[in-house]
Amino acid sequence: MSSIFETTKVRIKTKSPIHVGSELGKISRFEFLVDKNFVYPVSEDRLSNFLLEKNLIQDYVNEVEEKVNKFNLQLFLRNKRINLSENDYLKLSNKRKIKVCGKPETIYEFRPFIRDGFSNIYIPGTSLKGSIRTAILYNVLKELKKARENEFEEIENKIKNAISSDKKERKKTKKIFDWAEKRFLQNFTLSSKQQEPNTDWLRMLHISDAYPIGNVQTILIPANVLKKEKNQFKFKQEKNQSYTTIWVECIPEGTIFEFEIMWDTTLMKEFSNNQVNLPRNIDDVISAIRSFSSDIIDYETKFLEGENNLRKWYSQTKPNFRFGFGSGMISTTVIMLVNEELRKKIRNFAGQERDDEAPKSRRIWNNNNKYIPLGWALLEKEPFDETREVLETSENQTNTYSQVKQNEPPKPTIERKIITVDAKLTWNPGNKTLLAEADSIRAFKKLDDPKVFIPEEFHKKLLEKRDKVKAKVEIEIEGNWNEIVKILK
Repeated sequence: MSSIFETTKVRIKTKSPIHVGSELGKISRFEFLVDKNFVYPVSEDRLSNFLLEKNLIQDYVNEVEEKVNKFNLQLFLRNKRINLSENDYLKLSNKRKIKVCGKPETIYEFRPFIRDGFSNIYIPGTSLKGSIRTAILYNVLKELKKARENEFEEIENKIKNAISSDKKERKKTKKIFDWAEKRFLQNFTLSSKQQEPNTDWLRMLHISDAYPIGNVQTILIPANVLKKEKNQFKFKQEKNQSYTTIWVECIPEGTIFEFEIMWDTTLMKEFSNNQVNLPRNIDDVISAIRSFSSDIIDYETKFLEGENNLRKWYSQTKPNFRFGFGSGMISTTVIMLVNEELRKKIRNFAGQERDDEAPKSRRIWNNNNKYIPLGWALLEKEPFDETREVLETSENQTNTYSQVKQNEPPKPTIERKIITVDAKLTWNPGNKTLLAEADSIRAFKKLDDPKVFIPEEFHKKLLEKRDKVKAKVEIEIEGNWNEIVKILK
């Protein structure tokens, strides 16, 4: 019997900093501390206990009421002559710390990266599917434009007519294309039913959440706005002449995430009579992603005319998938396909009235005068070329993060050892990972069948109730990677 799903594992290796936002939105100086070149997001419960121990609860409340939005937790503790050690920072942040690439004193707030219920960095499958959906729609419309230009002009006219000058009706740019999704991705008839909400072609596509391979040290970077004016590129400035800056927590270059793509072959048969230029398997999906990304890079290269290091980045780097914060209108809509006049109208509809090129600005990271676009990765499906990944890592991780690595001493030879510790175990069914925590040590183990590796006495509490359990654990330490070897009960 053939499988219901065509399934494959996929990896994305980050080629530039990537940020996917969380429900927290922003973290202000109420909620983080800075020590040297690290930011520590503070746990509310741990801060409450700390202030209680220092008899500072009332002082804290009074100052918050007095200063409101200008309250600075760091300054408050300093004025109370509270000297924090590194262990204090780690305790208050529940061992979360973020490397700052820039000047920590200029951070007033930042956007945190999304984490799961276990505080683990991950990329939601919904975020990945949203980007893939845009790529597929783009390719459908691109083929339509080539084959039936008159019909595509009708689509442009429909967008133009839908745009209103009434500011009360203005929308996010992406919303302007919602009708196109409904027409080209959802307007189908199943073999057994009339048209209904379930007739979305991409019901066949399932994307799991993506989790990193190994530990991830996130970085905090200042994203600036680079804009084009009369064929020159300048950074957007505020009234005080400082650059417009958004601090974002990012996954650094070279991080590998893994997830699964599934294609429902049974449901595909229900759509079989619909002869359209849409993906019919996983290879088609990946091909659409790569085609869309190739067009984005071509478009950006033309936009970045002349010699500049942002254009140089695109010529030297070979990404094929873009998502997350800073991707911009070009990467999150099908706007590349419409004429220049209409692009301006769409930009003005969603923002300010202007007559210049649309879009004319890009969010980038200025890393020691090296301009790096945000959100780019290399996507590939199994079987993975492990040798190539190792070679790429050794070649590319030289000067990319010079601000992070400056003045670091030579790295020692990596030692491998196995230790035994008393640890707390946590099971995350989402990414099938077992976590062991002991003092400052955190170790992991990916398990397809946890009941084989985990002793039976822990199954009910750990696997069914999702509670933590205490156990003696063997951990293998090799460089920055700690792996659980064995649970000794």
